[in-house]
Amino acid sequence: MPGAGATKLSIDAVVTDQEGKRLARIPAERSVAGGGVYTIGAWEHVFTEVAKELVAVLRDVNKRKPVK
Repeated sequence: MPGAGATKLSIDAVVTDQEGKRLARIPAERSVAGGGVYTIGAWEHVFTEVAKELVAVLRDVNKRKPVK
């Protein structure tokens, strides 16, 4: 709704291996301040930014994973 406030996404993802061992905890938060026309489509921006952060952490976890 125009003028209603900011668009905000806050997550706390936990990545585990097949045995349930925690590999990573990824808290992420993004927001687009304001309201009205400035936040139209903002949900797409914040979801994209958080997804990019999650992928970067998962790539790092995969690099650290020991080879069997």
